[in-house]
Amino acid sequence: MESKRGRLEIARDILKVARGGAGITAIVYGANLNFPIAKKHIQEMEGAGLITVRVLPGSGNKLFTTTGWGHEFMSSLERTLAMYERMTHPLRPEEPAQEVTDA
Repeated sequence: MESKRGRLEIARDILKVARGGAGITAIVYGANLNFPIAKKHIQEMEGAGLITVRVLPGSGNKLFTTTGWGHEFMSSLERTLAMYERMTHPLRPEEPAQEVTDA
């Protein structure tokens, strides 16, 4: 069974969804989060300069967009997570099957 995602994986997922601009619902569904958790992470990421928030005129809806720094952060994070995955789950060559014999 896979373990739960950590903060960094959640940040990566939010940044991916918000690359071209996304509303909160798109982020919730795209990053597989609930609304309170998504809002908490978005607020932290906005404070860190990874995401910008723009209120759309007329509707008042918010559009979240990954910043240039957010793109750099996401790229570095993806490389780091991929290296960690290779380190913790290395590919193993097929081992020959052991014959079971009566002793």
